[in-house]
Amino acid sequence: AQALSVTYTGDEGRLSFVLLNTRQTSPEDEPYVIAHEFGHLWLKAKKYAAPAYAGGRTACLSILTGDAVQHVLIRKEMDRREIEWRKPWIRTLEPALKAMEAQQNPPAPTRCQAMTQTILWIDVSLGLTDAQWPERRRFLELLTRQFPVIKPVAPELAAYLEKQDLVPREDHIRALQTVFNRLKEMTIPLADDTP
Repeated sequence: AQALSVTYTGDEGRLSFVLLNTRQTSPEDEPYVIAHEFGHLWLKAKKYAAPAYAGGRTACLSILTGDAVQHVLIRKEMDRREIEWRKPWIRTLEPALKAMEAQQNPPAPTRCQAMTQTILWIDVSLGLTDAQWPERRRFLELLTRQFPVIKPVAPELAAYLEKQDLVPREDHIRALQTVFNRLKEMTIPLADDTP
C-alpha cells in the first residue's frame, strides 16, 4: 500500500493519522496519496458509513468494500477541489500494467487478492477515461484475463456504482451492502489468505 489512514479514539479524543509508505510512493506523488487518504478521513468526519473492520479473515472484505464506494466520492471531491490526482495515479498504474504483461500464468488468486483486483478494475474503469489514459482499456482487459475470477463481478459492480448517487446516506449504505454481498459471494470458493 502507498498509504493508509488510522483513527484512534481514547481519553484524548479522536485523532487521525495518515501513514505514508515512502518505498511505494515517489516524493512527487506524495501530495496526491495524502489527499486520497484525507478523502477517507473526510468521509469519516462527515459520518458516512463504512463496513466495520473486524480483522482476521474478513478484514480485506470490509476495507475493499469501503474503498469501492468511497473512492467514487473521493475522486469527485478531489475534482471539486481541483486536486490533480489522475497523472500521479497513472504513474502507478503504468508499472502495474508492465508487470502484468510480463507475468505468464499467474497462480489462482486468494480471496483478498481477488477482491483487490476487482476493486482495482472498478477504480480504473470509473476513475479514468480512454482519453485520460490511452492504456486504460488494455489494462482492464489484461487484468480480467490474468484474474478471470473477477469477471463478471467487476464490470457489474462498476456499472452499478456508476449509476448510483452515493451522496445520500441511505444510498451510500445500500451501495456498501451491494458491494459487500457481491464480493463475499464471489470469493467464498477461493483459497483463504491465512495459512
